[in-house]
Amino acid sequence: MAVREEGAINFKNNRHLHSYRNTNRLSSINLPPNINMDFKPAVRHDEFYMESVIFLVEDTLFKVPRFPFERNGIFTTVFSLPAGEKNDVDGRSDDHPFRLDAISRIDFQIFLRVVYPRDTVPRYPPMTTEEWVSVLKLSTMWDFRETRKLAIRELSKKGMMDLTMKVMLAREYKVSNWLIEGYEALIKREETISDAEAEQLGLLTVVRLFRIREESITRIPRRRINTFGDAWNSVEHYEESGPFNRADCHCEEDIRKEFLEELKDVEEVAE
Repeated sequence: MAVREEGAINFKNNRHLHSYRNTNRLSSINLPPNINMDFKPAVRHDEFYMESVIFLVEDTLFKVPRFPFERNGIFTTVFSLPAGEKNDVDGRSDDHPFRLDAISRIDFQIFLRVVYPRDTVPRYPPMTTEEWVSVLKLSTMWDFRETRKLAIRELSKKGMMDLTMKVMLAREYKVSNWLIEGYEALIKREETISDAEAEQLGLLTVVRLFRIREESITRIPRRRINTFGDAWNSVEHYEESGPFNRADCHCEEDIRKEFLEELKDVEEVAE
């Protein structure tokens, strides 16, 4: 019986050797001339090959898909410019981020949660009034119109704002409906404007609101109820046709007249 020496190779059962032989055999085969072994380079899909952008806000880096910023507002022009292949272009790397100055890191983080919803069907986590104001602020600043509409819709829900806040936000972020609604509600409510509200609204605004409120009283329908006296001296009595209810006051037209210039300024932003 032949004894295999220690360290000798078993050629019959060695898989690696067979693989090696097969590889060499394939490399020696002459392929037909009509078979092209050259592979075409892969191309980037024009819709679903998404580039990212790196933003620096305060001391924090954010890396997100670039496409929402490419399609909205002031960023459209910036990101439509040819960037080249170098990594030193702003937004391409952590060393060269796209800086967003005068922006709060918290505001930007909340804004991104709405722009990039985590669920397949867009759902947004429960957000406070202050958080939706952050979204309204940045969407107005950067002209993200659909995001702005969403923020306005959410803030318009019952209980999200008091009347003074509605007016102040309407002025700052150009929401004309809020301005008219806020003024009208202040006129129609039973309680008068408080000192704190007057300080926020401004003296001239308060005077105008009181003027509209008082003039609405003079337009209460009245009826003649009695006439007595002789031919030379008659007296007519009038009384209100019903109890006065401020909620029935139709004062939108008066508001538009009194606050014409302010409304023009607010309505410059398309809703």
